[in-house]
Amino acid sequence: MTMQNASPKKQNPKPESKRARTQRLLREFALHLAGSPSVSNAATLTGISRSQATRWIRSEAFLQAFRDINKPDFLGIESLAKSLIGPALRAAGKVINDEAASSTAKINALAIVARLTLEFNDRNELERELAELREYVEAHKKEQREQER
Repeated sequence: MTMQNASPKKQNPKPESKRARTQRLLREFALHLAGSPSVSNAATLTGISRSQATRWIRSEAFLQAFRDINKPDFLGIESLAKSLIGPALRAAGKVINDEAASSTAKINALAIVARLTLEFNDRNELERELAELREYVEAHKKEQREQER
């Protein structure tokens, strides 16, 4: 008696459509162009001709792909910054309390603590002002709706 393989057959992935391939290559070209010294080099790295690269550079689709790769990830940056604040303050506190630390090191640690504290306070102030501005705009919209009735 022969044993048959009980695992399901692996299915071939769906082939990439021409449009999806073009979009993928456009993004790859935009990435390579951002880090390459020339269009020709970026085209070679992407696997497209220089003439194709030249046509793409003139297209709106390329411009959008290039904008997308250069768009800063503010949420990621903010998340990283928040995750580093605690360790930075703990490290600064250790330096400040270390009797063997030089005066310069202690001053630099205090400056870090002061800068982080000011930035935190500035952010809270901005968030408070933004909330007030939102309330003002909502009140103004409500007032306009009532006048229109």
